[in-house]
Amino acid sequence: MAGYSLAVFSDSFDYIHHFLAYCRDHDTPFDVSGFTDPQSLKAHLKNCGIDILLLPRGMEHIGIINLKSEKKIGEIVYLGEQRNLGSSPKEILMYQPMSYLLSDLETIASTSFNDRPDSDPDLCIVGIFALDGDASPGDLAILLSDSPEFSGKKVLYIDLDSFSGFSYEHSLKLNGSLSDLIFYYTMGSDELAYALKQCVVQLGSIHYVAPAVAGDDPDEIAYTQWRSFVTAIAAAGNYSVVIFNLRSNCRNFLHMFAACRKIYLFANSYETAVSGAFTSGYSGARAMAFHDHFIRNERPDILLRMEDGYEIQAGILQNASSKTKKFKDRWKKTT
Repeated sequence: MAGYSLAVFSDSFDYIHHFLAYCRDHDTPFDVSGFTDPQSLKAHLKNCGIDILLLPRGMEHIGIINLKSEKKIGEIVYLGEQRNLGSSPKEILMYQPMSYLLSDLETIASTSFNDRPDSDPDLCIVGIFALDGDASPGDLAILLSDSPEFSGKKVLYIDLDSFSGFSYEHSLKLNGSLSDLIFYYTMGSDELAYALKQCVVQLGSIHYVAPAVAGDDPDEIAYTQWRSFVTAIAAAGNYSVVIFNLRSNCRNFLHMFAACRKIYLFANSYETAVSGAFTSGYSGARAMAFHDHFIRNERPDILLRMEDGYEIQAGILQNASSKTKKFKDRWKKTT
């Protein structure tokens, strides 16, 4: 897929207006001066080398268009919550597709994982657990900026559950350039691992993969598919860091990473972790008891790190101080 770039925006004039306004007011690779409608912008992006366009039409589906041939190569059905596209000029909104044509996406790709010369065999799996109830690239940027072991690493951000937007500001924090971003959308399927191995290629520093689980139970529909996907990524060995947002039903998803080299679990604070923010609907006792069981019995090298400086490794709270005494006591009660 060398030479391809992606742009994501809506057919609606209102959102295009915001998109154009943002590009004019910020340092982006898109020179959009003089363009006020979707068609002129599409032609301009094509001239700028933007070859693949994910074009949301209304709130029902997304068309994938190859601008080189003007061929529509599939529809992605969107079943997420309603959002006002015109209300967020600082974001290119992400959509969770329920289906797409694997073969069509494969025809776009021309470089497989194993063809890349800069493979990194030391894969590191990173889990983000419910940062204030909703992990975001901004939280990710904060956590990674304070984690020297991730310095200079390539990042694959995978969202298993949430309807997510990725803002320009967050992307610039992580990459330094909007042009370094590329987004891919998938859902669990028997062919997922093979398709992603063929289609997800390195155009920049961050890739985004959002499977569709809206309205469904990821425990039932995605566990085996994502396990095979992780296996394929690990075998390809092209990413130093893979980041998962596992805030929904994480107790089962975690087990698919048992063979991974290293796992970090992030929470935004010790209080958040102990109060049950690992998964929505879990009590603190259940969340920490689950975490303790997994760490002690399966992966004692797992580190739970919180941005306020506290860590739990092998079931032991590290760096504790008096200000978190009440939470430390609660942690002891769960273990």
